[in-house]
Amino acid sequence: MNTREVNAITIFTLPNLVSCSRVALIPVILWTIINNYAALTVGLFLAVVASDIVDGVIARNTGQETRLGTLIDHGADALFVVCVTALFSWLGLIPWMLPPLIGIAFIQYALDSHVFAGAVLRPSSIGRWNGIAYFVVTGGAIFIHHFSSDPAFAMALTGCGWLLVLSTLISIAQRARHFLSARSRL
Repeated sequence: MNTREVNAITIFTLPNLVSCSRVALIPVILWTIINNYAALTVGLFLAVVASDIVDGVIARNTGQETRLGTLIDHGADALFVVCVTALFSWLGLIPWMLPPLIGIAFIQYALDSHVFAGAVLRPSSIGRWNGIAYFVVTGGAIFIHHFSSDPAFAMALTGCGWLLVLSTLISIAQRARHFLSARSRL
């Protein structure tokens, strides 16, 4: 087997395909949100969350857990929440700063971990909690957009969004500090 075949085999695994399904669902869920298909939006969102859980389980149980797979998984998560929170930001439910900060945090995470040089992704506890919170805020925005006209819920979501902006900035600063500290030791 040549190197090209091995790389194709390691890229086109079931866990990676499950992760990529989240990316494929982005335009569909954006369309359902815009066109107010509440049940379909909720179903798609639940499918995305389930796929995020299932891809890791499949990877671990089949021995297909790889650095590339981890990057694809986290990249799919980041792209999904950036796109959906960007729509909700445009609709006025999410702070405008959150979607670009999520993208910056993910890019920094991938670069800081030197994953492209073959290193393992370097997680951080605040980054992990932020990743979960991005999905929670996205789910909250879906709920408020489709099922609630109470301005108190919208204000609470916006407040949570600003807290997430703050925690994302803290995470970015921590990674930057770690990177600069590591470089000064070289």
